[in-house]
Amino acid sequence: MFSELQDLVFARSLKMTCYVDDMTNSGDDIDWHLLFSIRKILKRRGLLSHPDKERIYMVKKPREVTGLIVSEHCLLIPNRKHREIHETFNSHNGYPDEATKL
Repeated sequence: MFSELQDLVFARSLKMTCYVDDMTNSGDDIDWHLLFSIRKILKRRGLLSHPDKERIYMVKKPREVTGLIVSEHCLLIPNRKHREIHETFNSHNGYPDEATKL
């Protein structure tokens, strides 16, 4: 299945990245027809894609991939993760001594 998916995206000069069950395709020739073709390959193998995770992003626009924000120049963590870290840090500031904080 992965060879078939790779052949499909390579034919369009795209890059395919897989991490466990997450797949990302990158390049200039991505459209809903490609997504439909990928779905057909998955369905033939008895698998389904997760509709809430299917996205097509505009070129050079930041996007979330496997929990990270990929921008043109760097990788970032999402704002919600920044907020979670900030809230956790602030909740520990009320402890009387450093040993308790740790």
